Amino acid sequence: MSFNYYTETKDLRAAMYYGVLMRNALLGRILLVLLPLTLLYYFGVTCGLWPDIPIVSYVVLAFVVWVLILLGNTERQIMKYSRSADSLLGIRIEVKIQDNWLFVNIADRDFHFKGEISDLAGAVELKSIFLLYVNAQQAFLIPKRALPDEAQFMKCLAHISDDRFIRESDGNPGKGIRGGFLKKRSR
Repeated sequence: MSFNYYTETKDLRAAMYYGVLMRNALLGRILLVLLPLTLLYYFGVTCGLWPDIPIVSYVVLAFVVWVLILLGNTERQIMKYSRSADSLLGIRIEVKIQDNWLFVNIADRDFHFKGEISDLAGAVELKSIFLLYVNAQQAFLIPKRALPDEAQFMKCLAHISDDRFIRESDGNPGKGIRGGFLKKRSR
């Protein structure tokens, strides 16, 4: 299987927001519980069921500010990367998968990668992209729109063990990160 693609800003954005979500999963869950409880609390205050306690407002406000800072920093990082000389946005990337081998060639950057698919640190399938992690710092973003045959691509990824392959459709997209597939693996 061989194909070429160009990474777009929307692909980078999906990968970056996925990373932010996984790094801050616990606080995100707290926020998802806190917001409905806050609405219920303020409904009760408005109806006179209980007194207004200002600390509740401050805690909720702190979480909202935290989320806005996270989102703002992520967008800033995306803009910084897209303007950098090292950016791969809009650069032609050639991928070839043969047996259990992955070959990635980026001619404009004189970058060549060859490795066994089973040796990848992990893989993540999101709605519009695949993230193939070589290690904790390096991942290849492969947009689904670039795949000539997604079913064949999935068969190629079958060499990656299930504990290192996260599918968004599984309903638990953070299992591999929390489980540590990006940590050093023992052989």
